[in-house]
Amino acid sequence: MNVIHLGSVDSTNNYLRYLVEQDPDLETFTIVTADSQTQGKGQRGNKWDSEPGMNLHFSMLLRPDLLAAPKARLFDINVISALAVREALNDRISRSRVFIKWPNDILVEDKKIAGILTENQFSGFTLEYSIVGIGVNVNQTDFHDYPRSATSLAIESEGEVDILQLSKDIAKGIRKRIDNLPASADDLRNKYHQHLYKLGDSEWYKTSDGEIFKGTIQHVEENGLLIIRDDATGKNRSFAFKQVQFMTGEN
Repeated sequence: MNVIHLGSVDSTNNYLRYLVEQDPDLETFTIVTADSQTQGKGQRGNKWDSEPGMNLHFSMLLRPDLLAAPKARLFDINVISALAVREALNDRISRSRVFIKWPNDILVEDKKIAGILTENQFSGFTLEYSIVGIGVNVNQTDFHDYPRSATSLAIESEGEVDILQLSKDIAKGIRKRIDNLPASADDLRNKYHQHLYKLGDSEWYKTSDGEIFKGTIQHVEENGLLIIRDDATGKNRSFAFKQVQFMTGEN
């Protein structure tokens, strides 16, 4: 794999997108990492602050051929990335449970340790490429200014972690799952659900129009819609990204 390491950059996703725009034939699975990001961003447009040299800032170029995998869907890219990150972190944490929080935050118990931002480029209805950006709290231990409960590998594993090796393990996990996608889409989704945060638990949620309700996550659809059963009515409700959020622990 082609790995490009930078000292500082506004965003590894932005830099990798620039490289692809300059060279449309850029090698698939090219990776950009950086010691620090000046404009790191996460889901919902949130800024991701990180101490320089202490955490993983990682973006990877994917060109999944979804047409060659009849059962595959666009959201499977998120599924693959989340599973690869979760696996790499779980291998380094023995005493806590690591969860995937829809659509693709990674939590240790209830504390955020990683986030994933997938950006897709289309030509008409055809997916040209995807850039998967991953931020992991690795060796940072002070999160006093972070707006929600956070943790890191150093805290959870009680020791400093090799950031380079972590990036290699995540990249390997993503590539393995992408290569096997045509035959393993159903299995990937099953594993995603096995580790889905609050699956089957009754929690309070807030919709994008301000409605607050109590509900229970049932599953995530193949297209990425989150299905929550409304506890008051007993009926299932479907939500796309940004249409609903957890009331507990959100920014």
